[in-house]
Amino acid sequence: MQITLHDIGKRFGKHWLFKGISAEFKSGDRIGITGINGSGKSTFLQIAAGISIPSEGKVEYDGEKLKSADDLAGQLAMISPYMDVPEQLKLEELYHFHSRFIPMSAEMDLEKFTEITLLKGKESHLVKSFSSGMKQRLKLGLAFLSKARILMLDEPCSNLDEAGKSLYKELLMDYSNDRLILIASNEAETELLNTTQRIDLMDYKVGT
Repeated sequence: MQITLHDIGKRFGKHWLFKGISAEFKSGDRIGITGINGSGKSTFLQIAAGISIPSEGKVEYDGEKLKSADDLAGQLAMISPYMDVPEQLKLEELYHFHSRFIPMSAEMDLEKFTEITLLKGKESHLVKSFSSGMKQRLKLGLAFLSKARILMLDEPCSNLDEAGKSLYKELLMDYSNDRLILIASNEAETELLNTTQRIDLMDYKVGT
């Protein structure tokens, strides 16, 4: 899978978050997206994922423009602080529900999933009863342990303790394969590990 950005920019009203970004990402790349808070990191990921439309420029996937974000269904998994999982479901129900849209890897089952994500014994518990750290480990597992070819990770270590951060590093090491991974973060030591390229959105501010 290849994502190509052609001179993209995004503005809200008269304010440009960023402007003039051209780049090419391919399978096996691990891209770090950096910038101060409010610089547009989350918005950049949404554009790259086909969720948001750029104010100018275009995004292509394997050389073609998306008709809708549904064109990437089953191929892209996204984690973000502003994206919640259905908390009214039990963990085991959510695992099977999510698998209908983004299948889990062939060797994965519920038992192995909960063991890897440090959630063993919580299968019958409602997700709404989980701590913020448990929910984040759940999100990480649903992304990394799936068959998704593209991972979009927005502040992936949010709400994680040291054990959770270690889990993130292990998932990044063991389950990246030849995936295309984009990570929006300013935490280089904990989140932007072994990136092949970094894009600092501060370099694409109008007037800077």
